[in-house]
This record gives sequence, C-alpha cells and structure tokens, in this order.
Amino acid sequence: MALLIDGHNLIGKMSGISLADPDDEEQLIRILAQHLQLRRQKVTVVFDRAAELYSGPRYERGDVRVIFALPPISADEIIIEMIRKDPNPKGLTVVSSDNEIRRCARSRRARTISAEEFARTLESPAPKRRPVPGYLREEVDVEEWLKYFRKRRS
Repeated sequence: MALLIDGHNLIGKMSGISLADPDDEEQLIRILAQHLQLRRQKVTVVFDRAAELYSGPRYERGDVRVIFALPPISADEIIIEMIRKDPNPKGLTVVSSDNEIRRCARSRRARTISAEEFARTLESPAPKRRPVPGYLREEVDVEEWLKYFRKRRS
C-alpha cells in the first residue's frame, strides 16, 4: 500500500519537530525513512516550499520520494491531483488532517489517516518482536537435532 503524506501538516502535529526548525523537512524525511525501513512501502511526501538546501522540486531518499510545491501551486493542490490521477486509489493511504484532501481521498475510496494519528505512530517506540514458535532459540540443543537428522538419513 502506498503512502501519500502532507508533509508540513504532519510536522505541525509532531512533538519532536517544529515548523519553525530550518531543517524540519529533513528531520521528517529521516524519521520516515527510519520508520518505514523494513516495510518496503512506497512513500511520497509533499511539502509546500523547497528549503534552500534542496536543488529541485523532487528527489528520493531511500524509499521516500519527496516533492516540493513550487509557487503558485500549493502542496494541497499537488496531493489532490495525485489522488485524482492515481490508477489504484484503493491501494493508497493519504496522511493529512486537511479536510479538502481527506474528502478527495474518500471520494476515490483511498484510505485516510489523520496527521495526528500518524504522528503518534511515528513517535511511539517500535514494538519488540517475539520469537516465532518453531524457530531456533538459544535453549535448543543443536547437537541433539544433528543426531536426530543423522538417524533419519541412515
């Protein structure tokens, strides 16, 4: 499932980043790349204006594609257009608290997540993975298993 994120809308809902930070976009991109690292999920983040350190309106950082709206077009307009043109909107999840964006996404049957909810997900610690039953763990006697398999071969 692809994620389409309203970047500055999300930053405004996060506790660890401020829209006043000169590198707020980079901070969010780093957090997203880290959070989504194992998920193999397509992610596009759209921001309203390019910070001076970015050379163009688009670039990629790992699995995160970044788009900066160039005036007079806003990030909201780009996101709405992307939702309208998506060939598989049911496979799209839109992250924004903007009512117009959410309405457009719902009209195309895309999934929506509020920026507040997604910010909580990003800021919560990753769940610890439990060992899967049946897989080797430290208490397994490897020599015992080797004997077992040798017996079966003979």
